[in-house]
Amino acid sequence: MTVITSPTNPRISKLRDLHTTRGRKKSGLFLMEGIHLLEVLLDAGIMPQEVYYQPGVLQRTARGRALFARLLHASDIAPERLVEVSERVMGTLGEVQTTLGVVSVLSLDAFTPARLRARRPAMQRPALLILDDLADPGNMGTILRTALAAIQEAMRVLEQHQAKKIAVQRWVCEVCGMIHTGSAPEACDSCGNDGSLVQLTDFRREIGSRW
Repeated sequence: MTVITSPTNPRISKLRDLHTTRGRKKSGLFLMEGIHLLEVLLDAGIMPQEVYYQPGVLQRTARGRALFARLLHASDIAPERLVEVSERVMGTLGEVQTTLGVVSVLSLDAFTPARLRARRPAMQRPALLILDDLADPGNMGTILRTALAAIQEAMRVLEQHQAKKIAVQRWVCEVCGMIHTGSAPEACDSCGNDGSLVQLTDFRREIGSRW
């Protein structure tokens, strides 16, 4: 099992490049920090390419000790994927103020929509996201994008006043998700994109055809 004690180790320097967008795009890899996230990965049968851990930090909590034992003894994690590092090295790999004791290296390809859908168990009934009388319509873009990431199969928008729902037209920008009210704008007020606005009544149909 490899042990790295120096933050200037070339292997550690390459990992720190993954803190930047350029580094992630170039390598096709990214870092995932923390005990809970690694537990979720392992429970889902997703194996990181490498796991960098600091035993002393991990064993400060019961949950960390359980994960440490799992890393050392689980047959589904190859020993060459485990890299022990010093606390000083772990501090340079993580981005939180207090190191969590474990950082995983994963491929960006591991989380493509097609692979996520393949891992997701078949749903016995569609999941619904209900937005009831939102105080700020601008929040809808963020909510819809989050729902799409979770692969919601149906969406229903409810408003307090049905008459208002019929009278007011809403347009959603496919690029940034901003909601526009009134007549169709020539371009998005938020990102400036033109030709990418879909009327909200049609957006649910777009969701079904594109995602």
